[in-house]
Amino acid sequence: MPTPDEVPLVAHLVYSFGCGGLQTLLAECINRIPAQRYRHAVICLTPTRGEAQRIERADVAFYDLHKPPGKSPATHLALWCLLRRLRPAILHTYNVGAIEYNATAVLAGVPVRVHAEHGRDSVEIDGRHRRYNLLRRLLAPAIDAYVPVSHDLVGWLRHTIGIPESKIAMVANGVDTARYAPAPIAAAPALAPWPVWIGTVGRADRIK
Repeated sequence: MPTPDEVPLVAHLVYSFGCGGLQTLLAECINRIPAQRYRHAVICLTPTRGEAQRIERADVAFYDLHKPPGKSPATHLALWCLLRRLRPAILHTYNVGAIEYNATAVLAGVPVRVHAEHGRDSVEIDGRHRRYNLLRRLLAPAIDAYVPVSHDLVGWLRHTIGIPESKIAMVANGVDTARYAPAPIAAAPALAPWPVWIGTVGRADRIK
């Protein structure tokens, strides 16, 4: 049995840990990965932790970089210092808001860099935002593997961004059907006249 310090550390870098599907999935992954396989740290560019209570493991540390709006060289320096101190085996970044920091991870000596694409912002619904896509292409050599959550994102990474198929591993987005299961009709008598009810939850954002 390895000691805690011998278990590889994964540092997850997100823009924030506020309410969102990405944050929920990240929390579920951390909860379900065996503790003897990986340790985890969550690094937030902005100090929002509304979903932190979803993480059930007591050994997960949170770090806030307090990034101001716009370009911030100081944030790259702060992350470099933090990565040098934590010495993670993997840096796992999420979406375009965190992708640029893979270059910082290279300079900090992080052995493996993984980037996940969980969707696109409202300003790039069609996936053809010139500046964002140029950034993605420039950073591709610094990223060892990409994890998109849909076939659409796989095709976009391959054909629009130009990522080799060998660097892409799709993990389909989904819902925990054990947790989110239909309630018995008897438990919700007000809904009884209708055989099927469909509900949806999402933030008031154009992309939704």
